[in-house]
Parts: sequence; C-alpha cells; structure tokens
Amino acid sequence: MISISSPASALRTSSDAFWRSSRNPGTYRYAWTHGIGRVRWTQGKLAYLGSVVTIAALIVSQLFTWLFVPFLTTQHLTVLTPAVFDTRGLAYAAWTLTAFCLGAFLGTLIGRVLPAMAASLGCFAALAAVTVLCLQCHYPVATFWPRQLFESGWLLALSALLVAGTVRLVRHRAA
Repeated sequence: MISISSPASALRTSSDAFWRSSRNPGTYRYAWTHGIGRVRWTQGKLAYLGSVVTIAALIVSQLFTWLFVPFLTTQHLTVLTPAVFDTRGLAYAAWTLTAFCLGAFLGTLIGRVLPAMAASLGCFAALAAVTVLCLQCHYPVATFWPRQLFESGWLLALSALLVAGTVRLVRHRAA
C-alpha cells in the first residue's frame, strides 16, 4: 500500500546525497581540485536548483489556478486582480526563479547567510513594489496572456543577469 507521505519521503531520500555533498565542509575544495572548477560547479548548482524551483512553481501555479476557478465568480474577481494574477501562469514561476537567483547573487556577494537572506527579502519586496507601481499601472493591458508574457520576460531577463553576476563573482573571488 502506498502512503501519502511516500512522495515526500522519496524526494527527501533522493536529495539526501545531493544536500549532503553541499553541507560537508571541504566538498567544494574537492570538486575544484578534481577537474570541476568553481565556475562550472556554481553553474551546475544554479541550473539544477533553478530548474527544480521553477518547475515546482509552475506545478503549484497550475494547481492554484485549478483550485481557485470556483472562487472567481463567487468573489467577483477577474484573472487580472493582483492577488489572482500573481499566483497564476508563468508570472508566478518567473517570480520564484527571480527570488532564487536574487538569493544566490546576494548570498555570493555578501557571503553570510542571515544578512544575505535579509537583503534578498528586502530586494524582493522592493522589486515587487516597483512592479506593482510601474508595470501594472503604466502597462495597461486588458488581457491576461500578454501581461503574463511581458512580466515573465523581464523577470527572466533579470534572472539571467543575476546568474551572470553570480558566476562572475565566483570567478573573480579569490580561491
């Protein structure tokens, strides 16, 4: 009999080796000295984790879209209502990927976990506020998908810049 907790335990078990290699002190030195340079190691980690985070966000977004359909009519909401728009479609996954890339960049830049987390949260909140004030007010699109594509596009461009900045910081940091 398959229990409900089996996907979670399978995910935890399968990712244990990955996380254990990241937590062990000296793992990065071992990787760097055996042909995997720090830049390639960073690119691999960012690509893998970024993909996992983005795919998970797309799945959650689709589940939320399916779950929230009955409430749209009863609560007199549209898909362009900010609370609904931000949790549907591609924009949710793009925001999630941007938050991940922002955290990786600031973590590499600052080098300390808690200050980097606080800076990431502050920058993400500021980015969300600027988006609401500038893009949603000055980009009047009455349809859902063009607005989703526009917001997702600039967030993906920002994510690419953050990844490039992270790789550049790792490349130029003293070994």
